[in-house]
Amino acid sequence: MRYEGEHLYHDELDHQREQVILRMSFRICHISQCREFYAVADMLQAMKVANPPKPKVFNKAQLTQFIKKHGLKTGQAYDLPETLSTSDTALLKQGYKGWLAKRDDKFRKIASLTAPHLVEQYLYGKGLGEEIAALIATPGSTWKSKGAYHNALNRFIVFGMVPNALVSFKWSEIGKNYPVADTPDDPIIKRGRGGKHNQNSLSDFRGITARDKKNIEDVVKQWIREGKKLSRRKIFDRYQDAFEVSTVVRQVGNSEILYHDLLPPEKRISPRMFYYHFNRIFSRADQLKMKEGSFKFEKDHAARQGTALDGIMGATHRYEVDATVLDLYVRYPYIKHARYSMGRPTLYFVIDVYSTMIVGFYLGFGAPNADGVAQAMVNACMCKVELAKRYGLVLDKADWPASFIPEEITIDNGTEYPNNLIASILKAMLGIKAFNFTAVYRGDAKGTVEGTFNIFNGEVAHFQAGSIFKERDRTEQHPSNHAVWEYDSLVRKIFNFIILQNKSAKRLAKCGYQAMVDDIGMSPESIFLHSLANDMNGGRKTAPSDEARLRWAFLPEEEATVRPSCIFFKGLEYLSNDNRVIRLHQLAASEGTFPIIVKRVRDWTNHLFYRVKSQRNPSAFEYIKLTLKNHNNNSPYLGMPWDIASHQLKWLKLKIAAHEEYAARLRQHMRSMDEPEFDKLMGQIALLPENERKAIVPRIKEFKAIGKKLNTLTHARDVMVALGFEDEEVEFESPDTFTTTEGF
Repeated sequence: MRYEGEHLYHDELDHQREQVILRMSFRICHISQCREFYAVADMLQAMKVANPPKPKVFNKAQLTQFIKKHGLKTGQAYDLPETLSTSDTALLKQGYKGWLAKRDDKFRKIASLTAPHLVEQYLYGKGLGEEIAALIATPGSTWKSKGAYHNALNRFIVFGMVPNALVSFKWSEIGKNYPVADTPDDPIIKRGRGGKHNQNSLSDFRGITARDKKNIEDVVKQWIREGKKLSRRKIFDRYQDAFEVSTVVRQVGNSEILYHDLLPPEKRISPRMFYYHFNRIFSRADQLKMKEGSFKFEKDHAARQGTALDGIMGATHRYEVDATVLDLYVRYPYIKHARYSMGRPTLYFVIDVYSTMIVGFYLGFGAPNADGVAQAMVNACMCKVELAKRYGLVLDKADWPASFIPEEITIDNGTEYPNNLIASILKAMLGIKAFNFTAVYRGDAKGTVEGTFNIFNGEVAHFQAGSIFKERDRTEQHPSNHAVWEYDSLVRKIFNFIILQNKSAKRLAKCGYQAMVDDIGMSPESIFLHSLANDMNGGRKTAPSDEARLRWAFLPEEEATVRPSCIFFKGLEYLSNDNRVIRLHQLAASEGTFPIIVKRVRDWTNHLFYRVKSQRNPSAFEYIKLTLKNHNNNSPYLGMPWDIASHQLKWLKLKIAAHEEYAARLRQHMRSMDEPEFDKLMGQIALLPENERKAIVPRIKEFKAIGKKLNTLTHARDVMVALGFEDEEVEFESPDTFTTTEGF
């Protein structure tokens, strides 16, 4: 089954560079509503030009022949540039407000042309000549040619049909490809506020050249070879002595001497420019290694280690997601001496609209939000065997055969869902064509999932201890006092409810003509599997390797902090043996801590996900799984849902504060006992003459020996008492050992 965003490619392994080189690369940009025609773009060409051409159209047979002719590989999603899934907030933080304004201006001009029926008309029909002509004739239109509209529309379609497709993908490189002269004899344009010919500068120093950079590097390397202590000032002096000084032979009397003089400023670089490029060439880690030496650097600074069937073609065409606060209180199991409740959890269900099969869920705490929706969607798309294993359940794939990526998703259009960003990311990364939003608090617009909630509350939740099934009288005990179900046990019960519902609910009205002819069952699961095989060409099934991509597409971005010893996130520490993460720790050890973007699984603290560029294929991404620190299997947060772990961390802070208060009070108590004792001792020596000598007190060894003998006597008495000889005398020889009895 072909899908939007699929990568059709031919690659080769470059053994010399140990990299995968793409020889041919195509992306399915659009599939017609009838699923008979495909718009395919040449991505090698599209990534090189500002205005990629219109995608080429194939029918199903032509595309199959094209793939076979060129030996193209299939089945993987094309990794579009990261800009497409970058939020406006992130772009604004990096100072690219102007680019966003240009993007919004372009999109406003073509917005009316991006309606689904007009995109189909443009790609597979008569085109949009009349519509574009009408836009040009609009008063105030600044685009006067059809080509401008075609260029913007082509780029929009080729790069995922999201507004960010109109942003330059190389914005992060702008200003970095500044021309640098090779030698001082070449024309030099000095960067900065000085103007093209340096006329506005307060100094006459010239700009940097490639030869200057090479000279700086050579001077530093020679300095290192000589084993000298790092000093930027001294290195600059040596650079100046070697490259910015003229030597003149002068006659002094009968002798000739060499006289050194600095070149004029217009033939030199400034000290500030030298230090700037010194820091660019040599990182802080390199400078530390030069300053401290390799051994000391490794020892002290090296790192240690988110009707309902109108327009529905079949199963997986559209998933509905919604959440409700359950009418059931959950018990808090981590305090053993009393009964406490964690409150009423929020249950998220993901339902396949065509079959009404429950394809995923998530149980969390707090008001319904985008994080919960993301977790539920990831669980819906992945195999349920591993998910069940987290909670102590053993499932077979046939128990819950739902591990497919949908074509459309419908959720509430609430303010808690960042709809534009989510839609862009899902289109760009997973090829999900539509992200539909219904009116807030309009449950009838998502009747399928709302009906499932009613069934769960009415048949399961309302019959459990701690449930709210009627209006409570004030004289009655609050239901939270009767909470019995813990989080993990409730999740297992939801698993059992879903499997029962999927396999036993009657959905006779959902059985179409072909289903009746094939004499399938009437359960949601039977209808789901039959429709996949007959209506959706088997659907888009996920594999275990898709987990990271799914989580990255659905889950919200969050910041973690890279430390020399760990990745620190929300009070917990994570590790990875991947060399790219180890290099991050090394950077943190030399440069200081810094943030990175990660994504997490809300119902499990064990892992975070981090995305990096592929080492073997720079045009693709790889996903690194960061694992919770668990030395000697002793982490108290292992396997916890994040809601519970966060509560535990807050409770721990309160416990630490209480302990510090206890320690402070205990210190004052000990002080009140020590001070009278000290005052008593001071009273005992007050009448003795003070020592006026400056040397050490005499006879210390002698009195130390006496003290040792007294300790021996005390120990002997303790032994005699312990053995029952408390009335016996202990002999103690002193005349031969003691040289004095003064003071006794």
